[in-house]
Parts: sequence; C-alpha cells; structure tokens
Amino acid sequence: LDEKNLLFTGNTGLGKTFLSSCIANELIKKQKTVLYQTAPIM
Repeated sequence: LDEKNLLFTGNTGLGKTFLSSCIANELIKKQKTVLYQTAPIM
C-alpha cells in the first residue's frame, strides 16, 4: 500500500478539521500512523 499525503485548505468554518479528524480516526483504527499539523507548524 502506497502512503499518501493530504492537505486541506480553505476558509474558517468549512469543516477541514472535522474531515481530517474523521479520516485520521479511520486510519488509526486500521493501525496506520497519522501526523496532524496545523498551518503555523508548516
């Protein structure tokens, strides 16, 4: 399985954090490693 990166951009209040959290939780359930970073860190 190839690893992929995701980047969500957009205005405040569009659900980026919610969507990324849902995806991260599903990956964690499948024993995948997840790294979550906010824009200031990048």
